[in-house]
Amino acid sequence: MKKNIYNVLDTETFGGASNPDGIYNIGGRIFNTNGEVLASYNYLIAEHYDKIGESYFKKNLSKYNEMIANGSITVVATEEEAIKAIENLNNLQCYLHVGL
Repeated sequence: MKKNIYNVLDTETFGGASNPDGIYNIGGRIFNTNGEVLASYNYLIAEHYDKIGESYFKKNLSKYNEMIANGSITVVATEEEAIKAIENLNNLQCYLHVGL
């Protein structure tokens, strides 16, 4: 029997909504068809700290600092590192829960 898993993610970007220059926050959840959350992730991308300007991030810097302090967000160096970590989670969840 085929089993499905889903990955729903949300990004915070800078440099314009229609054609952003990059991502500074990416988070999401991987879940099955029953809605059971198999994994969650939340990454803050360090390479973009100085490029953000007066965006949502700057207005909510204290919120991000709190998430770093309490461990609810992980700081990674680059967008590529965040994407690789999410791909690894997807692959792991497929292996553990779908049997691929």
